[in-house]
Amino acid sequence: MCASAMPATNNHDDDVGGHYSQQHYLDNDQDIRDEWMDPWGDALEPLDDNPALDRSTRFLIELLDELDMGVRLHKDRATTARCNRALEQLLMEEKDLKGRKARTKRADAILRRMETFLFSTRNDNEVLKYPLPYPNSRSYQLVLRLYADTIGLKRNAQRAHELVTHMEESGLLELKPTIVEWNDVLSAWAISTDSDKAYHAAKLLDQLSGGGEHENNGVVDRRYAMADASSYGHVLRACAFSDATQNWTQRSQKLGAEIAVRTWEQFFSTTLKPTSYMYSFYLQACLYIPNATRRDKLVKDAFQDCCDRGLVNIHILRNLEKSTSPDLYQSLLAPYIDTKLTTNVKVNVNDKARLEQLPGEWTRYATKTKKQQII
Repeated sequence: MCASAMPATNNHDDDVGGHYSQQHYLDNDQDIRDEWMDPWGDALEPLDDNPALDRSTRFLIELLDELDMGVRLHKDRATTARCNRALEQLLMEEKDLKGRKARTKRADAILRRMETFLFSTRNDNEVLKYPLPYPNSRSYQLVLRLYADTIGLKRNAQRAHELVTHMEESGLLELKPTIVEWNDVLSAWAISTDSDKAYHAAKLLDQLSGGGEHENNGVVDRRYAMADASSYGHVLRACAFSDATQNWTQRSQKLGAEIAVRTWEQFFSTTLKPTSYMYSFYLQACLYIPNATRRDKLVKDAFQDCCDRGLVNIHILRNLEKSTSPDLYQSLLAPYIDTKLTTNVKVNVNDKARLEQLPGEWTRYATKTKKQQII
């Protein structure tokens, strides 16, 4: 279908039950009733061979396939609202790693089926008895949220990027992506196990901040000039955990550290306001700077700025201790904290005591949380 317009529908509720009888267009060579699309590639595999699909997801996909082919094997029918409820349920379930990966695959399979109606070649003037289950912005946001929170390979982040691109290509105002959707792509990179994730995240940030030479037929595309503080935070998170990847090397660590420094400088050339998380991720990334003198200077400057802004929290103290030399750590905190708490202590020991002894203006605006988000 031409994505700029949807077929007209009679005035029916989007989620009414009952039969559907309208025959829908389908190319003769497009019979996908017994197949499903691999969420991370163009290859097709039999529906029955995909163990990630549970009974309810499989049934919903069968309904979507029937609707696409214009056949009626069930009295039930698929709607946008019904698909979105299924996606919401997948997002809300327990977040264990193995289960989250399977749920992400299920959600992607549902969205792929919904997209067949959005990008098909049906007549725009066709009047349908019931609305087709087109994906709306909520559909994409739910699947992107799953990708943003699911640890996985490079292809996860690439697939998230592809989905946002689909939103753009639809030509529909409702599906025009915002920075929220793009930040989910950046989060998918930050949580990825790819050793070059910091590079990929920074490359996308350049486009989102308007710094990349994004051209279309020789004309610079400014639609990406939308990055916010969260965008920079996700890139810094990718840099901070550049060693939490498959086959990581010292190269990955050094690359993450240098990208963090560059991203930090770019951020402070904007009018955006930093957060406690951003300082914490930046200090952690600085750990991988090989030159101790340079590392101490960068860490000291960042920590003093953090204190001035009142954003110091427990995570910042922990990463300050890990990333700087003992002498610098002592000089920065000894005037305020009992020396017994600043020497020969393990990370996480006496955190609360150390924080309570700091000047109140250092922590007045800090993000207070029990657990820092990591991959």
